[in-house]
Amino acid sequence: MDSLDALAELVVGDRVCVNQYARPRYLQGLGATIIDVDAVAATISLERPIGRFTTGRLRCPPLALDRVSAVSN
Repeated sequence: MDSLDALAELVVGDRVCVNQYARPRYLQGLGATIIDVDAVAATISLERPIGRFTTGRLRCPPLALDRVSAVSN
């Protein structure tokens, strides 16, 4: 799967897990919620702030995220 395909599958509100491709490594395995998706990356809100991400929000490449559950309509 390429980056554009992965990005197309992400929807605001989806629950995701930061996977093994993310850096810094302390982000790996953390749960988050998608709060925005643009043409290149997804912005996520971590369950809790960690490290230098004091707001708990960060932009991630879509291949660094695994969807846990989709938004219900």
